[in-house]
Amino acid sequence: GGATYSTADTVRPALQLVKTKPGNKSVSSSFVMIREKADGTEEKYIMGDCAINIEPTAEEMAECAVECAHTARIFDIDPKVAMLSYSTKGSGKGENVDKVRTATELAKAAAPELAIDGELQFDAAFSPVVAQTKC
Repeated sequence: GGATYSTADTVRPALQLVKTKPGNKSVSSSFVMIREKADGTEEKYIMGDCAINIEPTAEEMAECAVECAHTARIFDIDPKVAMLSYSTKGSGKGENVDKVRTATELAKAAAPELAIDGELQFDAAFSPVVAQTKC
């Protein structure tokens, strides 16, 4: 829907008819990416929220992270949640870094059974070699 119509026009009917999941306070999105690796096996990723919330609160970020993990399980993905930032483990400073750090703690508290880490830059979250260096 987002390719032909705006995200707002695509999501609005669902919000009007379906509403949020019981117990959730906010709405977020997630993208599923499935790509074939060189050896022919599939890689599957869930990314959120890349379409709905412009400046989410720490609470909204945490809720989105947990819901993305639940979505991952629907697609047979073992969820490993990375809370992304422009900072990796304190390498950067600022209000946004603090917000991601808080969101990480809230998400861990809400779903202690999940593997959640943050704050991480994308390269540290995606590459074990980079994570070893940066973290």
